[in-house]
Amino acid sequence: MKGVLLVTVAVILIVLGLKSSDSEAAGAQDKVSETRIQESALPSGDPLTHIQGREAPVEQESVPVGDPDGELPFVLEEQPRDPDGGGDQVLSQGAKPVGVETVPVWNDSKPNTAVSNGGSPNGSRSFVLGRLGGDTGPIAKALLEAWIFQDSNLLRAELEKADSSEAAVQQSALVHAFWQAMVDRPEAAKALHPRLVEESMATPAQLAMLASAMDFESNPSVPENAGRKDPLARSMRMVLLEAAAGSYSDSGSHADAARYLSELLMAEIMAPWEPHRAALGAWADRLNQAQKYHRLSARGDWRGLDYIVAKNESLELIRKRVVRQNQGLLMCTGLIREVNGVGKYIHPGDRLRIPTSPISMLVDLDARMAFYRHGSEVVMAWSVGIGREGHSTPVGSFTVGDKLKEPVWTRRGKPPLPYGHPENLLGSRWLGWYLDGVKTDYGFHGTNDPDGVGGRVSSGCIRMRNEDVAVLFELLPAGSLVVVQP
Repeated sequence: MKGVLLVTVAVILIVLGLKSSDSEAAGAQDKVSETRIQESALPSGDPLTHIQGREAPVEQESVPVGDPDGELPFVLEEQPRDPDGGGDQVLSQGAKPVGVETVPVWNDSKPNTAVSNGGSPNGSRSFVLGRLGGDTGPIAKALLEAWIFQDSNLLRAELEKADSSEAAVQQSALVHAFWQAMVDRPEAAKALHPRLVEESMATPAQLAMLASAMDFESNPSVPENAGRKDPLARSMRMVLLEAAAGSYSDSGSHADAARYLSELLMAEIMAPWEPHRAALGAWADRLNQAQKYHRLSARGDWRGLDYIVAKNESLELIRKRVVRQNQGLLMCTGLIREVNGVGKYIHPGDRLRIPTSPISMLVDLDARMAFYRHGSEVVMAWSVGIGREGHSTPVGSFTVGDKLKEPVWTRRGKPPLPYGHPENLLGSRWLGWYLDGVKTDYGFHGTNDPDGVGGRVSSGCIRMRNEDVAVLFELLPAGSLVVVQP
């Protein structure tokens, strides 16, 4: 059997081959170029001790509730302390946002669909769950990077390292077939598919991803999930997510594009490999664009409340009435304004849509990214700066407290630095964090050194570009959950 498989793969390599970098570029979406992240040193100064500002909006603080879509805020599960040992914060427990981990098998009537239970591809026998053939992490990482950089040589180099074991040969055949399907040669992949299903040690999740790739041109869909312990299936799914997001964006289906990009971002930060920060930044930019027509648009495909403006009502009055009538709902006027595209004034009879999904923030320190979420969906994402060596950003769960415009930086034993002072590191906005109801010295803030964003530069806070923190300031209500993970 091994000899037959070796010959099969040899023929695949000769006849099918991986496309060259130039030809692949025509069949893929949004080339991402990696850039080195430069870390800059923090200017001298003590950690944050007290913040003053010109404006501190007062908003109701309460615990987020479930949303009609059944979405839940992000909560950590058995979260370890910061690996750099920074901070003495109490850590929280909960569930990681990776979705339900069910292993799909094949359905008789829909051989390209992953379902919770069913029969076999040919209807004659039950498909036996394939086992992972050794460590699939390296080949999974190479597949994703080949797709990100549109360079098949990255994948070819990893495949050439594989030994001659039966599992390695079969996995190489699987990856070759998947790559061929994704670079517009589905017929070549389909020719190999029956043998892979019949003889391969590939898992059902991997085969489900391959089936979706073969049908991608006519149906750019993505199977629901890949096993948490199956890096190769995860990588294949991420390639499908990125390609599907591009396809839907090109066709103007912004809601689908946004959902797939949201899943792609979460899949990357939960993956077993080091995060691809440049790719994350590029995907975040695409997400932020798509969400302008989805979650941040009154015409978007999301559930919320409809509100008819009455005489003499302001946005602040409407916010207070909506929050009072919907116990546990967190809302800020900036979000109502953004979603409905209204300016300073509203008029009697205007119809407003108000989101009801629980709002939360997730910060991933390893990726150096901050994610603004409605329920389980990422609505906006930004690159951020984190705590430098010796001043690590604390890990755990917090709530948003003080929200200040043009903050003054007050330091222990030193005179306060007003907004705009060249040594005031806080930029244009401050959103402070509370831990168990107690004010901390940490929070989101802007910066007077945007080049430091993406590095380890702060005294433990999350540093954002001024234009990004200004957006977050308007969208994130006081009392919102903030989860920081390593």
